[in-house]
Amino acid sequence: MRVIIALIVWTLSLMLPSNVAVSDPVIIPPMPQYSPAVIEEQEWTEYHSDAVKEYEDEFTALFNSYEIKRAKNNALMIRRGNSGSYKFAKKG
Repeated sequence: MRVIIALIVWTLSLMLPSNVAVSDPVIIPPMPQYSPAVIEEQEWTEYHSDAVKEYEDEFTALFNSYEIKRAKNNALMIRRGNSGSYKFAKKG
C-alpha cells in the first residue's frame, strides 16, 4: 500500500512544472479579542428597537380595530371593527 502511495506522489511530482517559484509565507494577523455575549446582547437590543419602530403603527392600528364589551354574565366579548357579532374571549 505504501508503495502505491509513493508511486502516486512521485508521478504527481513529475507532472508539476519545475519553474514554480516558492513565495514568501503569508502572515495572517491574529483575530481581535472580543466578548461574544456583549456583541450578541447589543445585536438583540438593536433588533428589538428596530422592530418596535417598524411595527409600532401597525400594532396600534390592529389593537384599535378591536371592540370590547361585557356580556350580561360579565364575560368579556370582542369583535374586530364593526363587522359581525361579538364573540366570547377565551381565558388563558
